[in-house]
Amino acid sequence: MNIVAPYPNNIFAISGSAVNVTCIFVGDNDQPPGRVTFQRRNENGDDWFDIQDSERVFQTNKTQGD
Repeated sequence: MNIVAPYPNNIFAISGSAVNVTCIFVGDNDQPPGRVTFQRRNENGDDWFDIQDSERVFQTNKTQGD
């Protein structure tokens, strides 16, 4: 799975503000994936973990267009 153009801008959110980021993904078969899970590295940079929804983070997934 890859993120394709137009690529999202690097967002530097101010504490307490709302930020929306749109990413377009294409799967290995050139079709949109059913669901995307966002991840980040831990503090040591040696392991990945899923970014969970919380009162600070809300993620949505939708398939639109072709």
